[in-house]
Amino acid sequence: MGITARQLTNEELIRLYYSMYDPDKAGTSKLELQPSELTSGMVGALTEDEVNQELAAVKQ
Repeated sequence: MGITARQLTNEELIRLYYSMYDPDKAGTSKLELQPSELTSGMVGALTEDEVNQELAAVKQ
């Protein structure tokens, strides 16, 4: 079949998620966001305490 896979870079992931989040604008406007401008990591696991805090905040 000729199908290959590779890991996406942070910028590619940002563009992919942006195109799914707002598909009407993704093809017409240039996304000017660079991974270096982000203040936190792209993906990270929450600790059990953080999950509980998030759940408590949602319930309020």
